[in-house]
Amino acid sequence: MAIARNPVGRLYRLLDAGRQVPNASLRVLDVWGKVLLAEDDDAGKLHRLVRLNRLWVQSMSLLRNQEDLDRELYLRGLDDMRVAFTLEHSFNTWGNVKKYLSSDPMLRLQFCSDFMAKKPSLDPEVEESELQEILSLIEEASSEVREREIDAELRLVLTGMLSDMRNAVQDYYILGRQGMAEGVQNAIGAVVIQRSAWQANGSAIPAKLRQALLALCGKLSIDVLKLGEKFGSLLE
Repeated sequence: MAIARNPVGRLYRLLDAGRQVPNASLRVLDVWGKVLLAEDDDAGKLHRLVRLNRLWVQSMSLLRNQEDLDRELYLRGLDDMRVAFTLEHSFNTWGNVKKYLSSDPMLRLQFCSDFMAKKPSLDPEVEESELQEILSLIEEASSEVREREIDAELRLVLTGMLSDMRNAVQDYYILGRQGMAEGVQNAIGAVVIQRSAWQANGSAIPAKLRQALLALCGKLSIDVLKLGEKFGSLLE
């Protein structure tokens, strides 16, 4: 899926993708889990659905602040669309809520997306190919963690870090760089919190995981030197 640089563009493309799902008997949660590239479990799908609702709030706030947009015309009726992806309706069937993504509000949202696309972007783009490269590094790191002989508690920490990093990349499709940054911060937090446990076991972060984490930091313009100061010997 192409990635729009502005929040409204991302929202339109995601809702349009959901609208194309034909199976009316699916749960709402399963529809958005598929569109938002969520893990198979409900917790992963709910994580993504919460992100989609944040994107909605962000987008509507942005549009309501556009003085040169005819808000009375183009925002009319858009609030009803949210019924199709609120947490409240997540266990309902898709056929009961899909109607809220009908042609008229979707056309209005598409116009708003095109309108915002003409504005200067404050969210520098990360190329799809770069995201896929980072995901590949994360998968290689997952294999490294599975095969390496390490303390069981530390393996659990590493698995959580990898999950945070994977979520960080996937959240870019929804919340852009902000969403990706939050996932990276979670991963960094896990390292800092568990630092004493790492040092007690004489362990270092596996090379592929370290490489993937630093690649994410590079895409987010996080100062790697300052990051190194926090990680200390863990990045050596």
